[in-house]
Amino acid sequence: LKNSEHILKVVDIILSQKNFPIVVVSAIYGITDLLIDGIITAKEKEVNVANTISILTEKHYEIAQDSIVNDSVLQSTIQDIVLLIKRVERLLYGVSYTEEDTAAIRAYITSYGERLAAVILSGVLEDKGVKSNIIETDKIGLVTDEQYENATVDLKEFKVNFKPVAANILNDEAIPILTGFFGN
Repeated sequence: LKNSEHILKVVDIILSQKNFPIVVVSAIYGITDLLIDGIITAKEKEVNVANTISILTEKHYEIAQDSIVNDSVLQSTIQDIVLLIKRVERLLYGVSYTEEDTAAIRAYITSYGERLAAVILSGVLEDKGVKSNIIETDKIGLVTDEQYENATVDLKEFKVNFKPVAANILNDEAIPILTGFFGN
């Protein structure tokens, strides 16, 4: 996912599926690197946080505005983007104040790239009249080892945790959009 053109192409692919699709989304192109750089520069100087947040906001606003026609859907999507970016901002200020940069913190902050992409994709689907449901993988029982940036899923535990969630997903008429990259 690089821009609105790519988002719209993905939506066309999703809508062309004959069977019920389950979508797994990654961050918008360049956002993971932006967040990693944001962590590094936040540690150096507090004022650097504003620049990261500005770029993050601009990129996601631009894609949402170029992809979503319905104004109320766009405004709702922008509100969701704002909430997520405010969390990223607080996390980056936390890094700046504590000067702490651990693998766990990096993984958590970079997971917001997937969360933001899911919000935009969901907004574009809604704009096309299609109901979707964002499912954050860390909240559905996806358990990994503690190799934060190179984790392995505990498939046995995930299967047990996910079974009741899977039934709900399949019984829902909304297209599930799962955030990639992260787990618990």
